[in-house]
Amino acid sequence: MAENSIKIVVVGETGVGKTAIIQRFTDSNFTEDFKATVGADFSSHWVDVPVDGVQNLTRASMFEGGSGRGFRDSLAALERPSVDGKSRKVQLQIWDTAGQERYRSLSLSYFKGCEAAMVVFDVCSADSYSKLSHWLDEVLRGTGRQSLDGFPVFIVGNKIDQPVGQHAVSSEEASQVMMQRGLPYMTCSAKTGQHVESIFRALALQALDERSVVKEERASSVKLSSSAVAKVRPPRPVGKEDDCSC
Repeated sequence: MAENSIKIVVVGETGVGKTAIIQRFTDSNFTEDFKATVGADFSSHWVDVPVDGVQNLTRASMFEGGSGRGFRDSLAALERPSVDGKSRKVQLQIWDTAGQERYRSLSLSYFKGCEAAMVVFDVCSADSYSKLSHWLDEVLRGTGRQSLDGFPVFIVGNKIDQPVGQHAVSSEEASQVMMQRGLPYMTCSAKTGQHVESIFRALALQALDERSVVKEERASSVKLSSSAVAKVRPPRPVGKEDDCSC
């Protein structure tokens, strides 16, 4: 993956609004009439992310699920230009995968090379919420990882524009459950656009941060390996007399 590109895979049950979220982000529009995704669709979009954004967007603030002040402040920081003008332009390559069972084996092939994932559910659908564990397992299978530690994964509750009385899952409940699992939980509305831009920016920042950590670890590993080789390497002969047999 190029230095200025990040591959993101979006998964979740059919009908939760994955395609709508992506379209809101890439095209700034929304339509009620979506056809179910077959296999996977690809979109790309360039964004400016603040260089110092990761410092403000803490995992603790994301656990608040959009209800806490820290979370709102973090999102606001991502929505406005950097005060000192330090930003980085990044291309997000977004893969929208199918939620139907018959396409899931095909969708797994699109995880290759991804650096972040978004797992979406509908806050008005208890069934889509109950399937989150399945989709997290799919992320593990697709990326070939043993755990999600060190891999940016956001749990996103969509359709918060709907009346609270229709919500099957409260923000507090989801936040608590995801906190116990060590996963950031964020909410949005593809219809109104609330939090959509910020969620993608936040995911990009987390991916860039993790990429930096991996680079540092690799550099340290190479340095340690070189040092170890230097310690066991026998000294080179110095002077002709060292080879003399007389």
